[in-house]
Amino acid sequence: DYSASTDISAWAAILGASYVFDNQYKPIVGLKYDFRSGEEASNGGDYNGWITRFDNYKIGNLIEKLWIEAYAPNNAADTRGNGGNISAVTTSGSIIPIEDVELSLDWVWAQADEELSASGKDYIGNEFIGTVTYDYTEDVTFAFMGSYFDPDDAFRTTENDAAYELIGSVAVEF
Repeated sequence: DYSASTDISAWAAILGASYVFDNQYKPIVGLKYDFRSGEEASNGGDYNGWITRFDNYKIGNLIEKLWIEAYAPNNAADTRGNGGNISAVTTSGSIIPIEDVELSLDWVWAQADEELSASGKDYIGNEFIGTVTYDYTEDVTFAFMGSYFDPDDAFRTTENDAAYELIGSVAVEF
């Protein structure tokens, strides 16, 4: 019970697998499915969308920010769910071409669990994430990550431009 008049009935699942090939480049391929329930158009006072409050697990980089965290609805009935209403498939691969350098690439395909009631649309889009990681020493790691998100029809036409993100980081352990 959320309140006297509202119940919350939601669920989420993460299923995945990866395989590490046995050779000098240590290639890894992976496949993962993420699901977070969405709010139904007519809910009868109950809320069925997954609500993520303190979760640090993310679906993609830009999808998480643009779909889940920052959505301004077309109308009150079109909520994306504060962390829910998404079904996503991620394929990933990585390789270590030279000692201390890892290259990885992820592709995330995402669709809404429940269509947006104002538009009847549900295809969120595709995100591509490339990362280069360099272990400078045992305690210092440099990483450079780039993301590209191509939104689709679940976004309003005024919000469906491609998004890009470039991040550089340094991690120091002591």
